[in-house]
Amino acid sequence: MTTISLKKYTRPMPIPALAGLLAAFLLWLFIAHLQNGNAAIGTIDPSILQVIMLGMGAWLVILAIALSIIGWLLSKVISQLEDLFEPLKKLTSWQQHLLYLVLFAVLVLSGTGCLIAIC
Repeated sequence: MTTISLKKYTRPMPIPALAGLLAAFLLWLFIAHLQNGNAAIGTIDPSILQVIMLGMGAWLVILAIALSIIGWLLSKVISQLEDLFEPLKKLTSWQQHLLYLVLFAVLVLSGTGCLIAIC
């Protein structure tokens, strides 16, 4: 029985990404400050900052919950995945390529269908 390491899926956020988020936040505050100087343009609602922070916090909580659930499910199901993909390994190379192309086409068409349903 093989085991899977979840360390590559649960890495902490790298420093450049945190620095980018901080820079974007500071730029957003700076733009809001620039807009207050001119009375001819509208200002950014101050409560939008709370909405942004609430959204980011909710996203981080949901991401942490999803990663823990995925880790738990992978530890339970990983032994059965090899049996699931065994018939696909027996296909010839052209059959595998055709299967991948069909799955890609289904993915593209379903994405297009979702976009059409939204618009």
